[in-house]
Amino acid sequence: MGLSTLSNSVPSLTTAASSHSTYVVLNNTSGHTETAGLPGFTGADPSTRIQAAYKNNFWGEVVVAFTGPHAAKTFAAENIFDAPYHRGVLMADYAVSGVGFVTSGTGASLYSALTIDLADYKQVVGASQFVAYPYNNQKGVKTSWVAEESPNVFADQPQYIGQTVGHPIVSHGTVNSVIDISSFTLKDAAGNNVACKAQDHNTSSDAASFGICVPYAPLASNVTYSASVTGWTMVPRFHSVGALPRGLNLAPITTGDSASMW
Repeated sequence: MGLSTLSNSVPSLTTAASSHSTYVVLNNTSGHTETAGLPGFTGADPSTRIQAAYKNNFWGEVVVAFTGPHAAKTFAAENIFDAPYHRGVLMADYAVSGVGFVTSGTGASLYSALTIDLADYKQVVGASQFVAYPYNNQKGVKTSWVAEESPNVFADQPQYIGQTVGHPIVSHGTVNSVIDISSFTLKDAAGNNVACKAQDHNTSSDAASFGICVPYAPLASNVTYSASVTGWTMVPRFHSVGALPRGLNLAPITTGDSASMW
């Protein structure tokens, strides 16, 4: 995909992530905030918790919580990465991470939380580059995603929230840039356009350095798709000076049987 491997060399970040997951499970809640006085409280917001654990000038956090058992051990991590805004955070130029996974209960009453805390800026993506997921020539790509995420790409089209749509595509620039997407094109093997919901900083303040394309309907199984994105990047962020045109053409990707990638 073009990104470096995150280091887990900071034990205090792992402690911070685990502590937040513990709070989520103890209080049967979700999200990033904590309320003082409740069981497991360690800090009101991610910045407070992460800075207390590890001083840095660049941080991020993703959290997922869910009820019930799941056959795949990777369910929680996949759930986070499938969600486009959370994927966008994980695709940023971070250097270190801490992961905390906590469960409580059994069977149908099992409640689980996964928190990933991220810190330190280490530029990997060039000022005029995109990286993307799915990546070039990827195979076995998932065909669908249930649109349950906060923030939600379908906030202005609530009829799609909670529905099964196509697997999201995310293109990311260097984190200190703002991406302005002029076009996001997805085509099937026959060259037909596949309609998708596109987002960038113009439509969401949560997508400053990345662009999102979520097909309105699940992709077909065992089909090769192609995608391309063109736009502008502004570096440094919030300055129009040095705007650079960029484009990304994904080599064909092929979906799998029930879940696939192109």
